[in-house]
Amino acid sequence: PPHEIFGSLPSMLGTIVTSLLAVIIAVPISLGTALFRQQRIPEAVAEFEEAVRMNPGDAGAQNNLANALLFEGQSDAAILHYERALQIDPTFADAHYNLAQALLREGRADEAVAHFRRAIALRPNYADAHGNLANVLTVQGKLDEAVHEYELTLQLLPGSAQAHFRLGQALQK
Repeated sequence: PPHEIFGSLPSMLGTIVTSLLAVIIAVPISLGTALFRQQRIPEAVAEFEEAVRMNPGDAGAQNNLANALLFEGQSDAAILHYERALQIDPTFADAHYNLAQALLREGRADEAVAHFRRAIALRPNYADAHGNLANVLTVQGKLDEAVHEYELTLQLLPGSAQAHFRLGQALQK
């Protein structure tokens, strides 16, 4: 019978609509990323803001917007969007790492340390988080902890000249 031939049409239309919405939402993120890579930051911010407006529950979009804002020197606004990303997805290791970087710019080292540690807890092989945590711990005078973090960084990135150099500096203090 003819009605059976068209029985899948509603589900196909639903799939098409869902796919179209995904593409529409993905366009500002893709465009923002391309603009960011070209260092056209104000334009990237506008695209990421559009992505966040279209889907405020997207932790990645919040994180991307925060990255662009931080690059523009808008630390307070960046921190707000990193925090929103983490409210959406508390297990987003990159957002913890990025928030730590933003907090450091604002002189909030203790909070930054907590977020570096959280990023590492979520992704133990996060070499950049280990290295930057070690840098902060060195400045704070927590040299034993810093040496440990530099050693972990070097286990993950044995060829890192910067980690070798900073480990040597920490050992000399």
